[in-house]
Amino acid sequence: MTFFEPSDQRGQLASSTKGVAFPTIAVYAKIDALVDLHQYDEALGLASQSVARLDGTLYGAHKSQVFISRGSINKEKAIGRP
Repeated sequence: MTFFEPSDQRGQLASSTKGVAFPTIAVYAKIDALVDLHQYDEALGLASQSVARLDGTLYGAHKSQVFISRGSINKEKAIGRP
């Protein structure tokens, strides 16, 4: 089992099962972990997937959090932290 496997499984379950909530906290945690691992492109990709999933929903605050995360990722990427 990889470090991210439980988070990935939650996302797959939410996508494929009607009535199961999107695992927002798990997604945010994975984005943060990817940034800490300097995997910025993967973190940005996950953030974009999250925004796409939230489009057309009433969860604007969740979308705002993803936009904040994307800004932080871009800042970290620009600084080029080792």
